[in-house]
Amino acid sequence: MVLRRPSRADRSVAGLIPAQVSESWTPLRRRLQKPVQKGQWPGLSACVFVSQRLRLLEEVGYADVEAKIPMTRKTLMRIYSMTKCVVAAAVMQLLEAGQLKLDDELAEHLPSFRNVKVVAERDDGMPDFDRLLPSRRPILIRHLLTHTSGISCGLAPTLDGPRQRTARERAWAGIYMPLVRRVDQGEIKDLAQWVHELAQLPLVSHPGTHYGYGYSYDILGHIIELKSGQKLESYLEAHIFKPLGMRDTSFQLASSPRRLSVLYRRYGVLVGLWSFVSFGTCAAFWFERPVKTAKLVLHAPGAGGVFGRVAGDAEPSTESHCTYTKSKQWGSDGRHFRLVRVDPKKGARSRWAKCLVPSAGGGLSSLEGGLLSTMDDYAKFLLAVTSGGEHCGVRILSVQSAELMMSDLSSLLGSRVPSSARPYDDAGLGLSGIGELQRQKAPSWGGWFDGVPGVRQWGGAASCAFKFDPNKGQPILVMVMTQALPQDDGTTITTLLKDVREVLRL
Repeated sequence: MVLRRPSRADRSVAGLIPAQVSESWTPLRRRLQKPVQKGQWPGLSACVFVSQRLRLLEEVGYADVEAKIPMTRKTLMRIYSMTKCVVAAAVMQLLEAGQLKLDDELAEHLPSFRNVKVVAERDDGMPDFDRLLPSRRPILIRHLLTHTSGISCGLAPTLDGPRQRTARERAWAGIYMPLVRRVDQGEIKDLAQWVHELAQLPLVSHPGTHYGYGYSYDILGHIIELKSGQKLESYLEAHIFKPLGMRDTSFQLASSPRRLSVLYRRYGVLVGLWSFVSFGTCAAFWFERPVKTAKLVLHAPGAGGVFGRVAGDAEPSTESHCTYTKSKQWGSDGRHFRLVRVDPKKGARSRWAKCLVPSAGGGLSSLEGGLLSTMDDYAKFLLAVTSGGEHCGVRILSVQSAELMMSDLSSLLGSRVPSSARPYDDAGLGLSGIGELQRQKAPSWGGWFDGVPGVRQWGGAASCAFKFDPNKGQPILVMVMTQALPQDDGTTITTLLKDVREVLRL
């Protein structure tokens, strides 16, 4: 394991040089290094900001284990669903400019979404494609922002890895699988064509009734194109990346391939207690526990099985912590657990050398589509949004727009928002423009959720993640970046935030 300790001046993140760190931060550093020391992750870069001041930077392990290339704050990472937060900021810019309203009907901007139909559900929970019901209401822009549009997404086999899906999951996700395959095969030329094809498919739930993680942000990405007259990547470059100095953030691999981290796969024998089944744009959130057998039982009714729970008789494995796959099918030797290269394969080009269809949601194919970024770049973006729309003298959002982006957008769905329209069907959770928001009585079951009101959090399929805690006027922003499938269960980033709170109390 390589542990980098460059000079203090060389350790700036987002243009900020870290403050002198006391010994009280040492245990925190050691805990951050454990996933790499155990071989669960190839490497990581992590940072902590307190009141917009950089307090900690940790860089450990490798971006390319085989070539021994260190992972740093400048390493390019596939951020997958963290692309959505950038797109949400672009939508706030359009709202601010009066080019869009939250209550606009989607069909006003994209007529192909007029008179949409909803797939009926049979008594056994399977979709009834012979019964298409008229939608009870039109899709609004606010529905897209809160994943309550009735649009879910397809399975991404490369991201899912060696997972077994139920017949019900496969049936609902099957609505979108032809689109995933067409993107993989190069038949979809751009986001505009993809959205037009999506509009021909039925919804999986009535708009405004169920939280269904999926392709809503890809539609928002195309709306940005229509309103600006620019391709999505050009708009983001001109209005967010260039102003903030995010020089390395793009949908395409524009710099040296050596700067892009290898994407690895690690996999346990079981996906754990609660599993958020996220088809296509992001790998599932799960808790990994070493057991021999399990079955996945759908938890929520209706649209596409957006929640799953593991049940069944499961005995502890003899492996102390099974976090990889040893299957020959996924690149190991059939005998030993190890990290397995997913992209790029040895001696091949990365799939990001030419992104098939840039995705505003994180991915439309079976692997690529979302933004590439670095911890340094993405920190600039988060600091701007969480600091009232401005970072280092550069403003990308008005104070009001930044406040809207940070607010509980789920609460804006109406005076009586059903819990089914909130993440995890939980009244204690909402959704902001930078991810899930813990409300009063938020869950504290571990993993992603610690029950502290006001915390915003989000992550990507390859285990990049961040959390923001207002912390009673002493705001904390923590980030962890790595490249490992399946997505971390949230424990790493939640533990980091907890440790920072404890250090600040000393």
